[in-house]
Amino acid sequence: MTDLAGNAVGSFTSSFTTGSSAVLDTTGPTLTAVTPANGGDGVAVTSSVIVTFNEAINPITVPNILVRDLSNNAYTIAGHGA
Repeated sequence: MTDLAGNAVGSFTSSFTTGSSAVLDTTGPTLTAVTPANGGDGVAVTSSVIVTFNEAINPITVPNILVRDLSNNAYTIAGHGA
């Protein structure tokens, strides 16, 4: 591997250990924010739809996401899960 000038990266070694959580996470994630806001008006058709959760989501478990417009037309956004 090199930088943009062609200089090779020097060797590097690193190690670490992980700790264990004393508290088992048994609570599912909750939705904390949606952009554009619910009921938003004048949102550009090129706007991204962003959903935010209170904790990290495992991308392997995300199925297809169903989005509906004001006329109740459904659009499927491909997820990463099965």
